[in-house]
Amino acid sequence: MINKSRFFLIFGVLLAAIVFYALTIPRPIISMPSDHFFSGEKPITLEKLNINQKFSFSFWVKPGESNVAWADILDYRHKHDKSFAFHQNSDNANLYVFGVHSKNGAQGVYAELNPHVWQHVVLVKTHNSLSIYVNGNLIDHKVDKEDIMVDYLGDEILTIGGWGYGGRFWVGEVSCFKIFDTSLTIDIVHLLGSKISCRPDSDL
Repeated sequence: MINKSRFFLIFGVLLAAIVFYALTIPRPIISMPSDHFFSGEKPITLEKLNINQKFSFSFWVKPGESNVAWADILDYRHKHDKSFAFHQNSDNANLYVFGVHSKNGAQGVYAELNPHVWQHVVLVKTHNSLSIYVNGNLIDHKVDKEDIMVDYLGDEILTIGGWGYGGRFWVGEVSCFKIFDTSLTIDIVHLLGSKISCRPDSDL
């Protein structure tokens, strides 16, 4: 049986951890912690997000065995010279690219995702870098001497599970989807991945 002093010590530690977590992690502009998306041919769209040059995405994902070429997990109505996306790299099964686009061309970072397994993915863009984390590990990172700019059309709509102009449907599952209007640090990436209440039933 736990005595009172030990109980209050444990309670205090837990409370401090909760407060630390709440004060440390930035407030997302979109947070869907309890939603669980089953993607196929019915992608989800989010409007009026006002995403700028610094941003981050955090989500749990479980890809299907195979997808069509350029299948989009998320897409902000990208074209070859506009906006950004996170999609399969052509027909390379489960190799994904987080790419940003402008009149100066496209730049991207890559990661392999395992089919039928839940993985925590974080995409981070700073003023001059792109990063992709999987399960808290930095998988790919690109830094430019000058700013990495995204050219926007002004009418962007975020699509989860397909291309913003139709098709390229992605097959898999997404959970605990969050968007931040800032560039997350590695410490925040680890905190997000460890949040038990937001993890789906995991194979990790």
